[in-house]
Amino acid sequence: INIFFNSSSFVEMSPTIIKNYAAHVERCLDPTNKAIAMISYDKYDLNTSIDPNLLPTFFNKSYKFKKEVNESPSDKLRKNFYYIYNSGTCAR
Repeated sequence: INIFFNSSSFVEMSPTIIKNYAAHVERCLDPTNKAIAMISYDKYDLNTSIDPNLLPTFFNKSYKFKKEVNESPSDKLRKNFYYIYNSGTCAR
């Protein structure tokens, strides 16, 4: 697998489940050419979700995730957070 993408569901899972998913994702990714992209949203409720800024911490500490914040295409008053890691030429 070269690219793993998650859209908002990780923040709605428990940290234990996210860690499990991250371990499986890392095991399946191409070791030399891999990319991880995760999207989340602002105005999250810590009673029902985790802080999206924690998402990169569930993956290998050597992965340097880039964070981008953009206006949500469906709601101009909301922001989407993007966390992107790319080890090679994948997804460029």
